[in-house]
Amino acid sequence: SFDRRWTSPARSSSAPSVGRASRGSRSVPSTSCRWSPSTPCRGGPTCPSANTLAVDFESGRIYNTVRQPSAAVAALYALQYDFDTHTISQLWVNDALTGGTASSPVISPDGSRVYVNDNGGNYHALDALTGASIWDVNIGYAPGGSPSVTANGRGIPAGLAGSTTLAVQDLGSTGSIIWNRLALENIGVAVQTANNIAYVAVRVPNTQFNIDIVSLDATSGFEYDRVRMTPIPGATVGTSIAADGTILVAGLNGALVAFGEDTGP
Repeated sequence: SFDRRWTSPARSSSAPSVGRASRGSRSVPSTSCRWSPSTPCRGGPTCPSANTLAVDFESGRIYNTVRQPSAAVAALYALQYDFDTHTISQLWVNDALTGGTASSPVISPDGSRVYVNDNGGNYHALDALTGASIWDVNIGYAPGGSPSVTANGRGIPAGLAGSTTLAVQDLGSTGSIIWNRLALENIGVAVQTANNIAYVAVRVPNTQFNIDIVSLDATSGFEYDRVRMTPIPGATVGTSIAADGTILVAGLNGALVAFGEDTGP
């Protein structure tokens, strides 16, 4: 089991949406618009760069979702940094994201694939070098953040109001939903550990703002435990796991809450 360890004070201003990236990469917060549950950033005309960058420091490739002035919705762009000339050039663009993009891109741990959601409810796997579509799976909703992806290709998409909690497995040439917890309304950015535990922020049933942090078996969706997040954050904007196993959850109210294993009194 796990329990709440400490909470930082909440601030009056909302925190920006935080994405996650893999393989020695860094997600850079977007400053082009302010996210809120009632007006999510979707890469449309009023928010051309709604999400966060994913950077692969080994290859020098940078991935970002951008809506060009002449386009109706955002597309996924790959840029290449040249380590010799210290210049950046466009590598490819994939504009096949239905309705634009709803999430930040995430790089697979081996750097070969990029995972991203679109506003049509599809979860995509793309070739990181060419941008070609490998497969896509409809998950039934358009996430408001980036997925959590493991080394073996298991992805847990971020949530949004009205969503479920599910996992998609990359099977190589196809992808498949391997479990779906319909009763868990995922409204945050999930994380997964090396020992197959997932931590997900879910809305407490029959409430508007109360959130539980739930620990699940990432291979089956079985629920282990849950802890109430206090103070009430309204929504969560990012989840991370520290080197010592502490789970850190950022709330839309600016509070940072830490959870860890319950070691008893």
